[in-house]
Amino acid sequence: MQRSFFFHWYYRILKGAAFIITIKNGRIVDVWGSVKPGLVNACSDVVAQSQLQEGMVYGVFQQSSKPSLQGSSSIPAPTLQQFRNVCAIYG
Repeated sequence: MQRSFFFHWYYRILKGAAFIITIKNGRIVDVWGSVKPGLVNACSDVVAQSQLQEGMVYGVFQQSSKPSLQGSSSIPAPTLQQFRNVCAIYG
């Protein structure tokens, strides 16, 4: 719990996160920020298909008006790309 709080705080304040999706035990357990329900449902599908057990996905504002999608190191690159594809559709 403490680790999750720290990372949420870090990405919200220092990285300018638009949203944070937390995955534990193969399920989305926490969503912070403004996220459309369709995006959460599609991300749940990605989690189930990839059998991802743990991780965090962040929508972080950079130079453009749309957030770029980043993820924790526990998320494999192909799975992170699936999250990006879903975000492009529902984001």
